[in-house]
Amino acid sequence: MSPGSDPSTASSASNESSSGQGLSANKRSISAEHLQDAFLGVKHDVPHPTRVDSKDKFGDWKRKTQTTCVSKWSDVDQVIESMFPFLKWLKVYDRSNLSQDIIAGLTVGIMIIPQSMSYAKLAGLPVEYGLYSALMPVFAYAIWGTSRQLAVGPVALVSLLVSTGLTSIVDPVMEDGSIDQDLQDQYNILAIETAFLVGVVYLIMGTFRLGFVTIVLSHAVVSGFTTGAAIIIGFSQVKYFFGYEVERSKVLHE
Repeated sequence: MSPGSDPSTASSASNESSSGQGLSANKRSISAEHLQDAFLGVKHDVPHPTRVDSKDKFGDWKRKTQTTCVSKWSDVDQVIESMFPFLKWLKVYDRSNLSQDIIAGLTVGIMIIPQSMSYAKLAGLPVEYGLYSALMPVFAYAIWGTSRQLAVGPVALVSLLVSTGLTSIVDPVMEDGSIDQDLQDQYNILAIETAFLVGVVYLIMGTFRLGFVTIVLSHAVVSGFTTGAAIIIGFSQVKYFFGYEVERSKVLHE
């Protein structure tokens, strides 16, 4: 060991060299034993990996799958309530309000009969179409609806839009004020197809959460359209109020 060298470094180096020599000696002894066994014909048992039966593998996979499915579908009630929202509020419904709700339902049902008939006449359809469109959406929305404040059914603006759009294609009212039944049947079919297409568009918009597009509608445009529709609807009912026959026209001054 040279002067000035660290004794600990020298000792570690000597330990490493001795361990390396020990490993080499072990390898040589193992190689010599293998050669001796091969020369004498001695056989050794070779360990094999544990064999796993395919049935055991399938059983393990089945147990894991069942555990995962139970963990994912542990709350089946939430899945059913998401499909039928009325089950959620039905569980917390206060039965003390049942009598009041029945009275409110009967009142609205009685009032909707003449109202829906008026909307049907405004849309150019037979009155029974108004009754169907007023009753069926209420039953459907009671099962799949989620809002307690939303009113479903025909409204005056929609009736006016249907009449304005379809009369440009088929107008069942003749010049003398009579109604052509064949054209009226075509008009009814177009109204049904229009309602179906609107429902498809609603489903697509609801699936892709496209309700935000209403933000681009200007408040002034919506307010002006609503006010203009109210004036047109009011004047269209004057003839029924006073009993005068007024010819149908697309402009107000005629």
